[in-house]
Amino acid sequence: MYDISDNKNRYKVVKLLESYGIRIQESVFETKIDKWQWHEILTKARQYIDIETDSFRMYDISRCGNETILGNPQTQYGDFDKCIII
Repeated sequence: MYDISDNKNRYKVVKLLESYGIRIQESVFETKIDKWQWHEILTKARQYIDIETDSFRMYDISRCGNETILGNPQTQYGDFDKCIII
């Protein structure tokens, strides 16, 4: 999922994510990827993320919500005791 302020960069991230998965909501995508693809997405997305104002998050739901954040984390929820997907 993402929150990217620049329209041009947001469009590039959308195209990147569409090449790996399907759009679930406006800024939320779902995909099944391996660890190499995970790192590939992060590497490619990093160039479009303003670390001061934007947020880009990836959650590995197979590993109980393990998250990776690029940019401004805005909110941190800490570690999960249980795996809860909402």
